[in-house]
Formats: sequence, C-alpha cells, structure tokens
Amino acid sequence: MRIGELARHADVRISTIRYWERRGIISPGAHRVRGQRRYDASALDRLAFVRLAQDGGLTLAEIRALLHGFPTTTAAPSRWRSVRAAKLAAIDARIRALRAARRRLGATVSCRCADLDECGRRARRGERRG
Repeated sequence: MRIGELARHADVRISTIRYWERRGIISPGAHRVRGQRRYDASALDRLAFVRLAQDGGLTLAEIRALLHGFPTTTAAPSRWRSVRAAKLAAIDARIRALRAARRRLGATVSCRCADLDECGRRARRGERRG
C-alpha cells in the first residue's frame, strides 16, 4: 500500500509516518513501484505498536530503544520489562507532583489577598493560603 493508504488505515498523518521514518522508529517502505514507496501489513503492526507505546507514556527515544536496543532474538516481554519499572516510577512521580499542584491551586480558593504580590509574600512566609 502507498503511504497515504497506510496513514488512513493507521489513523496517523503522512507527515507523522515520515517523521517516524527519519527518527528510525519505522522503516521506509521497502518496495518501490514507479518511484513510490510501498508498505505491507507489517507497517500497520509497527504503527499500532508505536501508538500503544506512546499511549503508555513512552517517548520516541524509549520506543526506538525498545525496537533497536536489543539483539533481534530478544522477546517482546523482555524488552517491555527493561523499560516498565523505570517508566512506572516516573509516572508515579508525575502523579504525585500533579496531586501536589492540585492541592496548592485548590488552596487559592480561600485567597483574601489584596493583590498577587501579597500572595507571593504569604507564600514566601509559608502561609497556606494565597
């Protein structure tokens, strides 16, 4: 299939496919017909994997490492195991930071400051309310 067909079937933009090709995430279409790249069904599988990994919070660099950072005989479970613990720890840290930010922002509901500088002064002194 041509790149446009691949993009439609995978629900991604053509520019995304080309970008991922340049980043080494997917291989350029191997077969050329009249100068056009052609992709087979394995390209759809690769694009679905990339979307799965992105939905799991992996960066393109992490995805590239999963794809190319192992001997070709390394099974998928071993590859996932290599990034899972670190990624889950990073996600948990991000969740804690977001919860703290939510608490701080929520505390502003009781703000009685005359202006934002007063909020800053209170924050410097460690007062809970803005």
